[in-house]
Amino acid sequence: MPCNLCGSSRKTKKIDFKQHALVRCVDCGFYFLDPVPTHEELVKLYSDGYYSSSDSNQLGYSNYKEDVDLIVLTAIQRYRLITSKIKPKEGLKLLDIGCAYGYYLDLARLYGWDVRGVELNPEAVREGKDILKLDIKHGRIQDHHFEDESFDLITCWDLIEHLQDPKGFLQANNRILKTGGSLVLSTPDISSWPSRIMGRRWMGYKTIEHVHFFSRDTLAEYFKRTGFELKECYFLGKYISINLFIDRFQYYFGPLSFMTGALRKILPSYFYLNPFDILYARAEKITHC
Repeated sequence: MPCNLCGSSRKTKKIDFKQHALVRCVDCGFYFLDPVPTHEELVKLYSDGYYSSSDSNQLGYSNYKEDVDLIVLTAIQRYRLITSKIKPKEGLKLLDIGCAYGYYLDLARLYGWDVRGVELNPEAVREGKDILKLDIKHGRIQDHHFEDESFDLITCWDLIEHLQDPKGFLQANNRILKTGGSLVLSTPDISSWPSRIMGRRWMGYKTIEHVHFFSRDTLAEYFKRTGFELKECYFLGKYISINLFIDRFQYYFGPLSFMTGALRKILPSYFYLNPFDILYARAEKITHC
């Protein structure tokens, strides 16, 4: 499998993950799984059970709907990041790709955005449409025809690392985003200190759920090659429950699990955590690709 970023077939193996290996492109330094999982494998991953996983350290979420309050708090924080640069006004169009149950879209709609969503999980699509009355399309962005330059803002939270073809995805976003419009995303940073320290146990790997692994430099290069210019890039976090924190703590620091009782006593039931390994990036469309 050639490198999705530069097309080179020269690569070196870094970590073995059973049927797949983490490899690094010799020519551009981009990291990805080899072989890349098939579309059928990925569809199976994101079907029933993805948003209520029994082992969220390796796949999906423990209980996405149960954490709705924390997800909304995170959405508010990220919405404020965006609107510090893009002032919302009536009629602006937002597309959220990988929108899950639509909680972020529902928030943006309250602020006056004209919102649309795309989501691969059929259950999430049904609930977003039936309960929140949102316009959410099932499938991938390439499964639907949106008009050229029809959106002012596209968001994709924790999505691009899951995709078989990040370059094709960004090219599709370029077509439907207005010139001067913004693409905002978040993704794990493989060059971060947590990644280097934790090695194969780093949460950013997550077996075959994550396929491509970005750094600031490779993300900037992707944008450059697909008609975007990177405007902002820094680490961000999210609101998490004490239960999730304890679960992650035990996964990373098993020998120190005796500390979890004390941690439960001193930490609040939920809090904002920035692990300094998740990138927030905002890029503007500067040309057609």
